[in-house]
Amino acid sequence: MSYQRTRERDNTSPFYEESVGVWNDTKNNTNGIAYQWPISVTVGSSEVMHDRVVSRYAERSARGAIFNNPMSKNMSELIVSPGHLSQVYPLGGGTQRDESWSPYWRPFSVLGTEALTQHLGHGINIANLHDKAGTDARANVAAPDLQGAVSLGELRETLSFLRNPAKALLKFANEAKASKRKLKSDRLHELKTVADFVGDNWLAYRYAVRPIQQDIQGGMDALFRQAQENPVRLTARGYASDSSNTSQTYTYTSGATFRSTKTTNTTVTIRAGVLYEQGSGFDPYGFGNAEIPLAAWEMIPFSFVVDWFANIGSFIGALTPRVGVTNLASWTTTEVKQETTLLAECISLPSPRYITSSSPCSCTFRTESKTRTPGVGLGLAYNPTPYPKDWFGAKRVADTLALANSIFRSR
Repeated sequence: MSYQRTRERDNTSPFYEESVGVWNDTKNNTNGIAYQWPISVTVGSSEVMHDRVVSRYAERSARGAIFNNPMSKNMSELIVSPGHLSQVYPLGGGTQRDESWSPYWRPFSVLGTEALTQHLGHGINIANLHDKAGTDARANVAAPDLQGAVSLGELRETLSFLRNPAKALLKFANEAKASKRKLKSDRLHELKTVADFVGDNWLAYRYAVRPIQQDIQGGMDALFRQAQENPVRLTARGYASDSSNTSQTYTYTSGATFRSTKTTNTTVTIRAGVLYEQGSGFDPYGFGNAEIPLAAWEMIPFSFVVDWFANIGSFIGALTPRVGVTNLASWTTTEVKQETTLLAECISLPSPRYITSSSPCSCTFRTESKTRTPGVGLGLAYNPTPYPKDWFGAKRVADTLALANSIFRSR
């Protein structure tokens, strides 16, 4: 038995305030306080979550029951800060009326409250991210600890790589041409020699030493897994993310002239998972028939570079049936975070008035949505971040530079 549950957390409050103007008339020697342009918004944060409650969940889970229920969670927060405006209204005869408005709500009043709580479009292809994360998760189902077929096929080249990375990586690389242009500068020649040395050894480490280390570790993991007699429940996961930044600037006139700048930062994160049971027919060493299609792809030169930009390898692995594997459940979690900042200010007044000082009105609107749905995507997808902004991306940059150096050097 299960039932739908809704939970809410409300930390909002109404925010109703009028622009307050303090004025001083030097001609008539009068002063006072004026009010104008009221505006009302709701500030603070609120949160709503919908899920399903399963009766006796702990007891039933301990017996092996699986629950794969949908969930959704939405949060929004609005923070506003009124600006300030000081202006002068010449009255003639060397006299003037000084006005100071704080808080100054006029730009928000002209824009309307809806402009405060609307994000700009982000342009992120969420369906592509679903396909990428889901395909990666499917490809990781019962992935062998040791890719025996690939390791065996690449053994000769791996050993050759340790001796000459450029020649092993580039099949068409021959001895340097006798007519190769000589560098005129000894210093440039030294720099090139250092670059060649660093590039060759980096490639040797990345595509010879590291694969051998991973094969040894994979073989140990395979031995451990083979010793397990009972079926094991495991979770295969996939991940994809993308971000965007969009902005717009508006200028409008309503008596005075106002300018507003609106910026929206968006981050979309997709996590996919597949729960499966691995039986005795699973081959942890990677020599089974199921490994042939992926091994054939990985044996193609530079296929790993293609996989930086598209999920072809994962797609092949996801379509390959796995022996001795039972899929139990799958799910996709989608998280979208958006933050919009709106700055609005008065930039000019109708003549003969003029501004002496001002600060913009500001508004920050944040939303977070998180949904969990049964099932995972499957399809060819491009990688929106082939060079991530982390150490993994830095390694790919180093790979690219070393590969480019090897290619140009061998021509």
